[in-house]
Amino acid sequence: MEKPEKGIKMDFFRASVIIIAGVSAVLILGSLLWREVFWDGFLWRYYLGPVYADAMNREVDGIPEGYNPVNTLTYGLILAFAVYYIYLFLKKEGIRVDGRFALAIVPYILLGSALRVLEDAEFFSPPFIYLMISPLIYIVLGFFTLLAVYLGVIYSRVLSASSSTDSSSTAPSNRNWKMGRAEWAALLTGLALFTGYLLLYLFFREEFIHIENPSLAAVLAAALVYILWKRWTQSPSHSAASDAAFLPDTHPGFHLYLASVGTFLLLLSLYHLGWWGAQHSNGLRLHVIPAILGIAVLCWAGTLLLLREVSRRFNYPFRAGVVSLNSLMIFSQFLDGAATFVGIDFYGYNEKHVLPSFLIALTGTAAVMLILKFTVLLFVIYLLDVEYRKMMQGLPVMNGLIRLVVIILGMAPGTRDMLRLALGT
Repeated sequence: MEKPEKGIKMDFFRASVIIIAGVSAVLILGSLLWREVFWDGFLWRYYLGPVYADAMNREVDGIPEGYNPVNTLTYGLILAFAVYYIYLFLKKEGIRVDGRFALAIVPYILLGSALRVLEDAEFFSPPFIYLMISPLIYIVLGFFTLLAVYLGVIYSRVLSASSSTDSSSTAPSNRNWKMGRAEWAALLTGLALFTGYLLLYLFFREEFIHIENPSLAAVLAAALVYILWKRWTQSPSHSAASDAAFLPDTHPGFHLYLASVGTFLLLLSLYHLGWWGAQHSNGLRLHVIPAILGIAVLCWAGTLLLLREVSRRFNYPFRAGVVSLNSLMIFSQFLDGAATFVGIDFYGYNEKHVLPSFLIALTGTAAVMLILKFTVLLFVIYLLDVEYRKMMQGLPVMNGLIRLVVIILGMAPGTRDMLRLALGT
């Protein structure tokens, strides 16, 4: 029964490689032989030009920054392919996409938003600035997050193996000075993160508008090593039977590792945002943060109460727990809608996406985004929890991954817009 499934996966993978290679070859050859058609009229106009215009904060060659129907459709297709391959990776590693996993991913989502605001504040200069423009920043952070997930799997397995070994001999607290595998894993993680920051500081500082002394990174790295080492000393022992059925997301070290690495980088980025805000205190609008969060929380609470009432009256199996994936979906999307509403209606910002721009122009107010978010959220939750409930129960990883994508698509731009408004960038 498993061989046909593997064949389908391999066929899909080969088809994906062939399509990507074929399209790339056509675009490269076309750009070399028919530059005006392929490069000027297509690649530059719809893809690279908007990214460059976004970095320059102005139109370039008549090309506006932001999204257009062509690149929006393309990015949507790329996202669909990425979600499928991420699904295969998570399924292979035995990782459940539940509330704990989503909370461990939150620091990476906020990190992307903080980096985008640093780009808006002109902290970066070429070529680094282009990596901070969407959609490139989503690709870069996506790969980095997957790497952190994979390293978290390795760390939790090392933790489990070390606990099993030590349980048969000496307790971790009474061991001699010789470092074990779990200690090395914690130490190497901290050293790798600090070394990366130190290299940026020493060799690429001229490419940044500002980067602070690495002493803060050293302190955070030491704290990270201590936290991971402490988790090991408190880790329960595992029998050989439990090791045979080991799943990383059932081990307490997995989510801790994943969240700790993301928090390390997030704190560094927030520190630089704070430094920038202190240097430009006259333009700060910190009052917008509680305003946006207040609107998002009110809409979130109202929607959760509505889901619970509908579930009670009509016996719909909606997941309406406060810490559920549905709850995170609702809050993240309303955060995006509230930030858009405040930014456009009160501070004259513009919407870059195609459909929201049309609806805002049609209604004359960005408050329509809250209604749009509410409608789409109810539709998505109904599909996942009711209409396709049985199918989603058979695909738990895909079920959680779809919800996680919705969380990212709301929390990332929502946090970025909120911070951008607060800093006046």
